[in-house]
Amino acid sequence: MGNVFWNTIDAIGLCISRDLIFRATSTKHNIYARGFFARQVLVVAETYHLVADLGGTNVRFALVQEGKAVPEHVEKFANNDYDSFEEAAQDYLAKVDALQPDKACIAVAAPIHGEPINLTNYGWQLSAPALCRQLGLREVVFVNDYQALALALPDLKSSDRVQIGNHGCGVKHGTRLVIGPGTGLGVCGLVRAGEHNLPVSGEGGHISFAARTVQEVELMQAVAGESSVVSAEWLLNGKGLERLYNGLAAISGRQAVSISAREISQQALAGNLACVEALNLYCRFLGRVAGDYALIFGATGGVYLGGGILRRFPEFLAASPFRSEFDDKGVMGDYARAIPTFLITARHKTLWGACAWLRQGA
Repeated sequence: MGNVFWNTIDAIGLCISRDLIFRATSTKHNIYARGFFARQVLVVAETYHLVADLGGTNVRFALVQEGKAVPEHVEKFANNDYDSFEEAAQDYLAKVDALQPDKACIAVAAPIHGEPINLTNYGWQLSAPALCRQLGLREVVFVNDYQALALALPDLKSSDRVQIGNHGCGVKHGTRLVIGPGTGLGVCGLVRAGEHNLPVSGEGGHISFAARTVQEVELMQAVAGESSVVSAEWLLNGKGLERLYNGLAAISGRQAVSISAREISQQALAGNLACVEALNLYCRFLGRVAGDYALIFGATGGVYLGGGILRRFPEFLAASPFRSEFDDKGVMGDYARAIPTFLITARHKTLWGACAWLRQGA
């Protein structure tokens, strides 16, 4: 409609901030009231999309302009404050007082295999038709949250990450891997195919964890609880650090105290010996699992650690057994040692990946 307007009548447009003022010199089209038509031109000129990062605890929303890479107006909402994702999205759109988004890309902490989509670690269910209807969207696409984060890797700047260990820069255009603990444990590879980057995801967080020593077997029995399988996610998600802390207390005969994962990491940084032991073990197990994934994916382009948990203690992570455990791969030790590892320090990169998904139509 914008092209029809400018080709049909002689108009002069002036854009000041988000308000458009114009003067039409043809009486043929005076039917278009100034405010109404200015609004129509503005909508044509600025098409926005909604992007979201939906985890088991929080959801983050942002808007992105058509064809752009950078999300704007980022806001975080606690899942517990809403009965549904749609309700949280409506609250966000009302809060930013935005133009109506055209379509949406929702990065979800769940497997994406048809609809409806059931959030893995929370009771919400999502479907594209319902979201389109309730939010007035033309189209909704769902993507696994770590697929989205993987798509953000090529755009990371040096200031967006810190290297863990000194193991070079990796193979240019080599396969990259991102892994991150949060409410769950996300895993995704990024494979270069010609001029495109293809995210390859699964449910790698749910692989069984392999104990190596008699003490570790005893520890696995202590932390298993009611779970029939001690998975990587069981040990490495947000609750995993608490399980390790309590498990170590149990096998050593020490009285455990009720303490959260955040408090364990904080007290470890302050020098509490029991917390230091638990956090070191957590980092060791993370290194083992990350090294296993690196071998599976052939991640010669590097392994990237995401999620908010690890950003709380980057120096501790760098000094921990993480990297030595990553490298300890027997006959494939040299292969593992050549793979660089990075901690993503920048925030909201999953939203950047959702923007990339919309841009390239992945």
